[in-house]
Amino acid sequence: MGAKFDSCIVHEQVNCGSTLDLFARQVGMKEAASRIAMLQIDTEGYEGILLPKLLQELKEHNYQWPPVIHFESKILRRWRHKGNDQQLETIYNLLRSHGYFILEGIEDDLAIQTLPYP
Repeated sequence: MGAKFDSCIVHEQVNCGSTLDLFARQVGMKEAASRIAMLQIDTEGYEGILLPKLLQELKEHNYQWPPVIHFESKILRRWRHKGNDQQLETIYNLLRSHGYFILEGIEDDLAIQTLPYP
């Protein structure tokens, strides 16, 4: 017989928003943005969407980018290897254009801001 999943389903309203909205809810935005020493991102392949948008939001609001960004790249690297996605190159180009040096790993990459970006 079939499994009865209805008893396992929970209906719950979830508040959504940008990463900056999350920062603002947790602590004051200016305080939060000035305290970001390292940004860790692991979104199972969505780094190519999330990271550029977050950095653009920070730039639009005149907040400094974190000096260290650590992000999972294995899924994006797999897609790049198959030849059908350029998201990893987009991230690399964006970070390098803002003074970051990128250490490429097997599963994760580390971006360190070596030059101050005006």
